[in-house]
Amino acid sequence: KQSYSYSGVSHLLAVSGLHVGMVAMLLTILLLPLSLVWRGNIIRSVLIVALIWLYVALCGYPTSAIRAAIMFSVLQLSHLTRNRYSQENSISTAAFIMLAFRPTMLFELSFCLSFIAVLAIVFVYKPFSAIFYCRSRVLRECVNIIMLSIICVYATAPLISNSFGIISLLSIILTPPALITAQIIIISSLLALIAPLPLARTLFSAAEWCADIQNRVIEWAVSGGYGYVEYRIDNNTMMIIYLVMVVLLLLGFGLKYTPPQEKME
Repeated sequence: KQSYSYSGVSHLLAVSGLHVGMVAMLLTILLLPLSLVWRGNIIRSVLIVALIWLYVALCGYPTSAIRAAIMFSVLQLSHLTRNRYSQENSISTAAFIMLAFRPTMLFELSFCLSFIAVLAIVFVYKPFSAIFYCRSRVLRECVNIIMLSIICVYATAPLISNSFGIISLLSIILTPPALITAQIIIISSLLALIAPLPLARTLFSAAEWCADIQNRVIEWAVSGGYGYVEYRIDNNTMMIIYLVMVVLLLLGFGLKYTPPQEKME
Protein backbone atom coordinates (compact mmCIF):
# COMPACT_ATOMS: atom_id res chain seq x y z
CA LYS A 1 0.00 0.00 0.00
CA GLN A 2 2.88 2.38 0.75
CA SER A 3 4.38 1.67 -2.68
CA TYR A 4 1.08 2.58 -4.31
CA SER A 5 0.95 5.82 -2.33
CA TYR A 6 4.47 6.84 -3.32
CA SER A 7 3.86 5.95 -6.96
CA GLY A 8 0.69 8.06 -7.12
CA VAL A 9 -1.66 5.22 -8.09
CA SER A 10 -3.11 4.46 -4.66
CA HIS A 11 -6.58 5.36 -5.96
CA LEU A 12 -6.59 1.99 -7.74
CA LEU A 13 -6.74 0.24 -4.35
CA ALA A 14 -9.93 2.02 -3.30
CA VAL A 15 -13.41 1.47 -4.69
CA SER A 16 -13.81 4.54 -6.88
CA GLY A 17 -15.85 5.87 -9.76
CA LEU A 18 -13.61 3.88 -12.10
CA HIS A 19 -14.75 0.61 -10.54
CA VAL A 20 -18.40 1.64 -10.51
CA GLY A 21 -18.14 2.62 -14.16
CA MET A 22 -16.69 -0.75 -15.13
CA VAL A 23 -19.36 -2.60 -13.15
CA ALA A 24 -22.06 -0.48 -14.84
CA MET A 25 -20.57 -1.17 -18.29
CA LEU A 26 -20.48 -4.91 -17.62
CA LEU A 27 -24.07 -4.94 -16.33
CA THR A 28 -25.24 -2.95 -19.35
CA ILE A 29 -23.73 -5.56 -21.69
CA LEU A 30 -24.97 -8.58 -19.74
CA LEU A 31 -28.53 -7.24 -19.46
CA LEU A 32 -28.73 -6.08 -23.08
CA PRO A 33 -31.14 -8.93 -24.07
CA LEU A 34 -33.78 -7.38 -21.79
CA SER A 35 -34.18 -4.54 -24.28
CA LEU A 36 -35.77 -7.01 -26.72
CA VAL A 37 -38.82 -7.62 -24.52
CA TRP A 38 -41.76 -5.30 -23.85
CA ARG A 39 -40.77 -2.54 -21.44
CA GLY A 40 -37.35 -4.16 -21.40
CA ASN A 41 -35.42 -0.89 -21.38
CA ILE A 42 -37.20 0.22 -18.21
CA ILE A 43 -36.60 -3.13 -16.53
CA ARG A 44 -32.94 -3.13 -17.55
CA SER A 45 -32.31 0.44 -16.32
CA VAL A 46 -34.02 -0.17 -12.97
CA LEU A 47 -32.16 -3.46 -12.52
CA ILE A 48 -28.77 -1.93 -13.38
CA VAL A 49 -29.27 0.98 -10.97
CA ALA A 50 -30.37 -1.39 -8.21
CA LEU A 51 -27.34 -3.66 -8.74
CA ILE A 52 -24.98 -0.66 -8.83
CA TRP A 53 -26.29 0.57 -5.48
CA LEU A 54 -26.06 -2.97 -4.10
CA TYR A 55 -22.40 -3.03 -5.18
CA VAL A 56 -21.80 0.35 -3.49
CA ALA A 57 -23.50 -0.90 -0.31
CA LEU A 58 -21.42 -4.09 -0.24
CA CYS A 59 -18.27 -1.94 -0.57
CA GLY A 60 -19.25 0.13 2.47
CA TYR A 61 -20.52 3.28 0.70
CA PRO A 62 -17.16 4.88 -0.23
CA THR A 63 -17.52 8.55 -1.18
CA SER A 64 -16.29 8.33 -4.76
CA ALA A 65 -18.49 5.29 -5.42
CA ILE A 66 -21.56 7.12 -4.09
CA ARG A 67 -20.79 10.06 -6.38
CA ALA A 68 -20.44 7.75 -9.39
CA ALA A 69 -23.61 5.81 -8.50
CA ILE A 70 -25.67 9.01 -8.26
CA MET A 71 -24.32 10.25 -11.60
CA PHE A 72 -25.06 6.89 -13.23
CA SER A 73 -28.59 6.91 -11.76
CA VAL A 74 -29.16 10.35 -13.28
CA LEU A 75 -27.88 9.02 -16.62
CA GLN A 76 -30.33 6.12 -16.57
CA LEU A 77 -33.17 8.46 -15.57
CA SER A 78 -32.38 10.74 -18.52
CA HIS A 79 -32.51 7.72 -20.85
CA LEU A 80 -35.87 6.62 -19.49
CA THR A 81 -37.38 10.11 -19.72
CA ARG A 82 -35.65 10.75 -23.09
CA ASN A 83 -34.07 13.95 -21.84
CA ARG A 84 -30.58 15.15 -22.73
CA TYR A 85 -27.98 14.06 -20.21
CA SER A 86 -25.80 16.85 -18.84
CA GLN A 87 -22.63 15.83 -17.04
CA GLU A 88 -22.38 19.23 -15.38
CA ASN A 89 -25.91 18.94 -13.96
CA SER A 90 -25.22 15.36 -12.93
CA ILE A 91 -22.14 16.42 -10.96
CA SER A 92 -24.12 19.21 -9.29
CA THR A 93 -26.90 16.78 -8.41
CA ALA A 94 -24.46 14.32 -6.87
CA ALA A 95 -22.77 17.04 -4.80
CA PHE A 96 -26.13 18.46 -3.64
CA ILE A 97 -27.52 15.07 -2.56
CA MET A 98 -24.33 14.01 -0.76
CA LEU A 99 -23.93 17.32 1.07
CA ALA A 100 -27.63 17.40 1.95
CA PHE A 101 -27.27 14.09 3.78
CA ARG A 102 -23.92 14.98 5.39
CA PRO A 103 -22.65 18.57 5.02
CA THR A 104 -19.35 17.74 6.77
CA MET A 105 -18.47 15.59 3.77
CA LEU A 106 -17.34 18.81 2.07
CA PHE A 107 -14.22 18.78 4.26
CA GLU A 108 -13.39 15.11 3.68
CA LEU A 109 -10.38 14.33 1.50
CA SER A 110 -12.11 11.58 -0.46
CA PHE A 111 -14.98 13.92 -1.38
CA CYS A 112 -12.64 16.66 -2.57
CA LEU A 113 -10.39 14.29 -4.56
CA SER A 114 -13.36 12.59 -6.20
CA PHE A 115 -15.02 15.80 -7.35
CA ILE A 116 -11.77 17.48 -8.39
CA ALA A 117 -10.97 14.48 -10.58
CA VAL A 118 -14.40 14.27 -12.19
CA LEU A 119 -14.52 18.04 -12.77
CA ALA A 120 -11.13 17.83 -14.47
CA ILE A 121 -12.40 14.99 -16.66
CA VAL A 122 -15.52 16.89 -17.71
CA PHE A 123 -14.08 20.38 -18.21
CA VAL A 124 -10.51 19.60 -19.31
CA TYR A 125 -10.32 16.05 -20.65
CA LYS A 126 -13.41 16.27 -22.88
CA PRO A 127 -12.23 19.35 -24.86
CA PHE A 128 -8.69 17.98 -25.19
CA SER A 129 -9.92 14.57 -26.37
CA ALA A 130 -11.78 16.34 -29.19
CA ILE A 131 -8.64 18.29 -30.14
CA PHE A 132 -6.34 15.25 -30.17
CA TYR A 133 -8.75 13.02 -32.07
CA CYS A 134 -7.24 10.02 -33.88
CA ARG A 135 -8.94 8.05 -36.64
CA SER A 136 -7.50 4.75 -35.46
CA ARG A 137 -9.67 3.42 -32.64
CA VAL A 138 -6.78 1.66 -30.90
CA LEU A 139 -4.54 4.72 -31.08
CA ARG A 140 -7.42 6.95 -29.98
CA GLU A 141 -8.07 4.83 -26.88
CA CYS A 142 -4.36 4.83 -25.98
CA VAL A 143 -4.15 8.62 -26.36
CA ASN A 144 -7.33 9.06 -24.30
CA ILE A 145 -6.01 6.90 -21.45
CA ILE A 146 -2.71 8.80 -21.35
CA MET A 147 -4.46 12.17 -21.53
CA LEU A 148 -6.98 11.18 -18.85
CA SER A 149 -4.17 10.05 -16.55
CA ILE A 150 -2.15 13.25 -16.99
CA ILE A 151 -5.14 15.52 -16.38
CA CYS A 152 -6.31 13.66 -13.25
CA VAL A 153 -2.77 13.51 -11.84
CA TYR A 154 -2.16 17.23 -12.26
CA ALA A 155 -5.63 18.15 -10.98
CA THR A 156 -5.29 16.19 -7.73
CA ALA A 157 -1.53 16.67 -7.14
CA PRO A 158 -1.81 19.90 -5.08
CA LEU A 159 -4.38 18.40 -2.69
CA ILE A 160 -2.42 15.15 -2.36
CA SER A 161 0.77 17.06 -1.60
CA ASN A 162 -1.05 19.19 0.97
CA SER A 163 -2.61 16.15 2.65
CA PHE A 164 0.15 13.54 2.50
CA GLY A 165 3.31 15.57 1.89
CA ILE A 166 4.20 13.55 -1.22
CA ILE A 167 4.61 14.55 -4.86
CA SER A 168 4.81 11.51 -7.11
CA LEU A 169 7.15 11.78 -10.09
CA LEU A 170 6.07 8.52 -11.69
CA SER A 171 2.29 8.74 -11.50
CA ILE A 172 1.95 10.08 -15.05
CA ILE A 173 4.01 7.14 -16.35
CA LEU A 174 2.51 4.43 -14.16
CA THR A 175 -1.15 5.45 -14.22
CA PRO A 176 -1.97 4.56 -17.89
CA PRO A 177 -0.72 0.94 -17.74
CA ALA A 178 -2.09 0.60 -14.19
CA LEU A 179 -5.53 1.65 -15.44
CA ILE A 180 -5.41 -1.01 -18.14
CA THR A 181 -4.38 -3.78 -15.73
CA ALA A 182 -6.97 -2.60 -13.19
CA GLN A 183 -9.70 -2.90 -15.80
CA ILE A 184 -8.55 -6.41 -16.69
CA ILE A 185 -8.46 -7.41 -13.01
CA ILE A 186 -11.92 -6.04 -12.17
CA ILE A 187 -13.69 -7.25 -15.32
CA SER A 188 -12.08 -10.72 -15.11
CA SER A 189 -13.04 -11.03 -11.44
CA LEU A 190 -16.64 -9.97 -12.06
CA LEU A 191 -17.03 -12.32 -15.04
CA ALA A 192 -15.56 -15.16 -12.97
CA LEU A 193 -18.44 -14.79 -10.49
CA ILE A 194 -21.01 -15.74 -13.14
CA ALA A 195 -18.92 -17.96 -15.41
CA PRO A 196 -18.84 -21.80 -15.32
CA LEU A 197 -16.24 -23.28 -12.99
CA PRO A 198 -13.48 -24.08 -15.56
CA LEU A 199 -13.75 -20.63 -17.14
CA ALA A 200 -13.98 -18.98 -13.71
CA ARG A 201 -10.66 -20.50 -12.70
CA THR A 202 -9.04 -19.16 -15.88
CA LEU A 203 -10.47 -15.68 -15.29
CA PHE A 204 -9.35 -15.62 -11.66
CA SER A 205 -5.86 -16.79 -12.75
CA ALA A 206 -5.70 -13.99 -15.33
CA ALA A 207 -6.76 -11.42 -12.71
CA GLU A 208 -4.20 -12.76 -10.23
CA TRP A 209 -1.45 -12.70 -12.87
CA CYS A 210 -2.22 -9.06 -13.81
CA ALA A 211 -2.33 -8.02 -10.15
CA ASP A 212 1.03 -9.69 -9.47
CA ILE A 213 2.69 -7.94 -12.44
CA GLN A 214 1.17 -4.61 -11.40
CA ASN A 215 2.43 -4.98 -7.83
CA ARG A 216 5.92 -5.97 -8.94
CA VAL A 217 6.23 -3.05 -11.37
CA ILE A 218 5.05 -0.48 -8.81
CA GLU A 219 7.32 -1.86 -6.07
CA TRP A 220 10.29 -1.78 -8.46
CA ALA A 221 9.47 1.78 -9.56
CA VAL A 222 9.57 3.21 -6.02
CA SER A 223 12.26 0.92 -4.58
CA GLY A 224 15.10 3.32 -5.41
CA GLY A 225 13.42 6.29 -3.75
CA TYR A 226 13.57 8.36 -6.93
CA GLY A 227 9.91 8.11 -7.86
CA TYR A 228 8.62 10.65 -5.38
CA VAL A 229 9.51 13.81 -3.49
CA GLU A 230 8.49 14.40 0.11
CA TYR A 231 7.12 17.94 -0.02
CA ARG A 232 4.01 19.42 1.55
CA ILE A 233 2.54 22.60 0.11
CA ASP A 234 0.65 24.85 2.50
CA ASN A 235 -3.03 25.69 2.30
CA ASN A 236 -2.53 29.13 0.77
CA THR A 237 -0.27 27.81 -1.99
CA MET A 238 -2.75 25.06 -2.76
CA MET A 239 -5.62 27.53 -3.04
CA ILE A 240 -3.55 29.77 -5.34
CA ILE A 241 -2.71 26.82 -7.59
CA TYR A 242 -6.37 25.81 -7.91
CA LEU A 243 -7.37 29.42 -8.46
CA VAL A 244 -4.86 29.68 -11.32
CA MET A 245 -6.25 26.44 -12.78
CA VAL A 246 -9.80 27.80 -12.69
CA VAL A 247 -8.74 31.11 -14.27
CA LEU A 248 -6.88 29.31 -17.07
CA LEU A 249 -9.91 27.11 -17.63
CA LEU A 250 -12.23 30.11 -17.83
CA LEU A 251 -9.85 31.86 -20.22
CA GLY A 252 -9.82 28.74 -22.38
CA PHE A 253 -13.61 28.68 -22.54
CA GLY A 254 -13.62 32.41 -23.27
CA LEU A 255 -11.27 32.00 -26.23
CA LYS A 256 -13.34 29.10 -27.53
CA TYR A 257 -16.63 31.02 -27.27
CA THR A 258 -17.62 33.09 -30.28
CA PRO A 259 -20.52 35.53 -29.75
CA PRO A 260 -23.40 35.34 -32.23
CA GLN A 261 -23.11 37.77 -35.10
CA GLU A 262 -25.72 40.50 -35.36
CA LYS A 263 -28.00 40.42 -38.34
CA MET A 264 -27.26 43.00 -41.00
CA GLU A 265 -30.19 45.25 -41.75
